[in-house]
Amino acid sequence: MVVAVVRPTVSSEGGGDSSLDEEPSAERTDETGGDVDFNGRWDITHEIQVSRLSAYAGLRLGYRLTLQQEGGRVYGRGVKVSENGVALPEERRTPIFVDGRVEGGSLVLHFVEHGSERSSTGTIRWQLSPGGDALQGRFSSDVAQSSGTSVAHRLR
Repeated sequence: MVVAVVRPTVSSEGGGDSSLDEEPSAERTDETGGDVDFNGRWDITHEIQVSRLSAYAGLRLGYRLTLQQEGGRVYGRGVKVSENGVALPEERRTPIFVDGRVEGGSLVLHFVEHGSERSSTGTIRWQLSPGGDALQGRFSSDVAQSSGTSVAHRLR
């Protein structure tokens, strides 16, 4: 089934990444997810490029997620496994939950990461590519109003 989706304008304060801002637009959404199958385990890397706190700029965060797909809906859970390429000990691994859907040529996931002191929320937007085993895009997070690149690789 194909439906029309209207997205609201998203704005960020504090010098956020304007490439994440979107004008309202109607676009066609493929409810089935097209030819890409997202089921399985994925390695995710976020590199923070813009942040209200300069200490976060350039930080690389690694996650391992298991995704499930039901038509155009994609959801899953996982943990943060590394910071700047250094594996985190088990007690510092924070759970992350994602839920989203295929929207046109993108997979858009909203996430919640539960840390020991607070929870953070954000959005990941990956462009769909042939084969679907490697995805690239952007993420934004409420942690210090951070944003940057996001890359996903399917584990075999």
